[in-house]
Amino acid sequence: MSSLSTSLKEVRAMVAVQSPHVVRYYNSWTHDDKVYLQMELCDGSVDAMLPSPSSPGAARVPERTVCRVLRDMLRALQACHDAGVAHLDVKPHNIMHVGGVFKLGDFGRAATLAEAC
Repeated sequence: MSSLSTSLKEVRAMVAVQSPHVVRYYNSWTHDDKVYLQMELCDGSVDAMLPSPSSPGAARVPERTVCRVLRDMLRALQACHDAGVAHLDVKPHNIMHVGGVFKLGDFGRAATLAEAC
C-alpha cells in the first residue's frame, strides 16, 4: 500500500471516530508527494511517563494515573468500535495526554472492523 493510500486510510479512520478520548483531526494536505496531517496539539505521550527498563529504581506511575489511562482508553476504543473502526496499534507511544485527558492517536494501522476480523 502506498504512503498516500495509507495516509488517506488514517484520515478516514480519524474522521469517523468522534470522541474526547481520540486525538482530534483538523486537516490534511499533500506537498511534494508527502502527506501532512494537522491534528490536536498534545502535551506528550504515555511512554514518556513510564520508567525506563534500565532504571529499576525509577519512580513508578501512580495507580490513580494508570486507572485514568485505562478508563480513557476504554472510552476511546468504545468510540472506535461504535464507528466501525479497529485501531490495531494501541501502545503507550500512541496514547497522548492533553490537559489531564488521555487520548488515543496514530490511526496509521487502523482498519474497518470488517477488515480486521
